[in-house]
Amino acid sequence: MTRVAGLPPEPAPSPPPALRAATAERYRELVATASGRVFELPDADLDAALAAESERGARYDTVLSFIRTPQADDLIGLVAAIGRILADEGWIHMIEPAGISPAGGLDRLLVRWRRRRASAAPRSSGRDVVSALRAGGFTVTDLHRREAASVPRRWRRYVELRARRETPRRVDPTAASGSEATGEQ
Repeated sequence: MTRVAGLPPEPAPSPPPALRAATAERYRELVATASGRVFELPDADLDAALAAESERGARYDTVLSFIRTPQADDLIGLVAAIGRILADEGWIHMIEPAGISPAGGLDRLLVRWRRRRASAAPRSSGRDVVSALRAGGFTVTDLHRREAASVPRRWRRYVELRARRETPRRVDPTAASGSEATGEQ
């Protein structure tokens, strides 16, 4: 986390319970469309969980994310970590906040000041999930931008999406052994 001298560090934004409640039914519908081996991003220790899955060589057909991006320090890094555990023809299903905005005028001024004074802090920039997925080599196939009216203003907008890798990763035949290189099972 980047810290600007004289200002306290930016805390991780915490989604209000009303956002989870307002989007829970949509998430249940998204979960129902998941197929194959499914991995749901956990509520806590997101980076550690993804690193552990990657280290053990896990590959999932569907990765589910329900309001997990606010806890990630680095959204591009999170997308890359998801990509490491996603099968070649796998899907990412997400419901995530869309561009969390500062709460008031003073907050907006502080964010602008922080951006000018320091390299962009992970929590104050790059929070567009759709752009992060596209930059990570994924194609967003279904995208719905929505608002939850019962949620505090800065959290109202969210996206519901499905994405997949633009081109499947290919196994290097010189690095793979036997059946992996030929595709036989």
